[in-house]
Amino acid sequence: MGAGKSAVGVMLSVRTGLPFVDVDVVIEKTSGRAITAIFDEDGELAFREVERATIASIASGETSIVATGGGAVLEKTNVVTMKQSGIIWLLQTDPAALRDRLGDGRGRPLLEGTDLTARLEDLMTARTARYRDAADHVIETTGRTPDEVAATIEVTWLST
Repeated sequence: MGAGKSAVGVMLSVRTGLPFVDVDVVIEKTSGRAITAIFDEDGELAFREVERATIASIASGETSIVATGGGAVLEKTNVVTMKQSGIIWLLQTDPAALRDRLGDGRGRPLLEGTDLTARLEDLMTARTARYRDAADHVIETTGRTPDEVAATIEVTWLST
C-alpha cells in the first residue's frame, strides 16, 4: 500500500501502449462493492478468494500492465499464476515515505482504525520476505516520481 503500484502502472501503460488493469478496481466493478465493504461484510478470506479468481482471469487475458493489492503475493496460487503469465515487480518504499503517502490510512481496510505507523511496520515485517521471494525484480520508489519508476521498469524490461 502506498508504494505507487497504480500510479506507476498507469505511467508504464502510457509508455508501452499496453492496457493497465488494477485488480482492486476490477473487483469493485465486478462485485458492485468497494474493497472496504467486502472486507467489512465478508471478511478478508472471502476477499482473497475473489482476488485469486480475478488475478487468474486477468492472467488468462491479453498482455497488460497489472497492479495487484499488497496482499496478493501472499497467496502462493497468485504468485504461480502471475509468474506463468508475466513478470513480477516489487515496488519497494521506505516506511516513512509510505506513511506520508497513505495519510491517515482511510479507505485501506488493513489500516483503518489502527496506529498507522505500527500497522505499517507490522505488515512490512510480515510481508517483506514473501514479497522478495515472489519478485522477479525489485525497484526502489522512495524519492522518485511514478514516471521515473516507470521509465526504469521500461528500460529494464526491454533489456531482458
